[in-house]
Amino acid sequence: MKTIIIDVRTPKEFESGSLPGAVNIPSNNFTMTDYAPFKADQIALLCSSGNRASMVCEVLQENGFQHVSIMQHHMEYLSKHEQTTAKWSVDRQFRLVVGLLLATFLVGLTYGMTAFLILPTLICLGLILSVITNNCYLKIGIAALPWNRK
Repeated sequence: MKTIIIDVRTPKEFESGSLPGAVNIPSNNFTMTDYAPFKADQIALLCSSGNRASMVCEVLQENGFQHVSIMQHHMEYLSKHEQTTAKWSVDRQFRLVVGLLLATFLVGLTYGMTAFLILPTLICLGLILSVITNNCYLKIGIAALPWNRK
């Protein structure tokens, strides 16, 4: 029995980096026919933190897949432990952008520019939306930038 690594993140997240040989079947719109070719194989599910992989694992097991597991370390862990110094991870770039937006807000507020109140509002709404949809669109946008493409 061979092992298939299936990355359940969005295509944009997958393009930003995944394990070599992994297959991308996004968790937000998969069907059992997507997984049918792998029913006799050991399936190892992978996502950013384990939440989406757990959801997919549960659905697959309910539909008769017996050899399904969730990888112990996910992309969040793996990207933190990369040995690459030539390029910043998408997660690190995301934290920089959010930090710069908050710093811009603080500078604007210091000079009495109340229009800068929009920045923390947008960050707050973006974080809430990312929890609701289980996707961070700012991170996906950063992953799509030219220097982050393979």
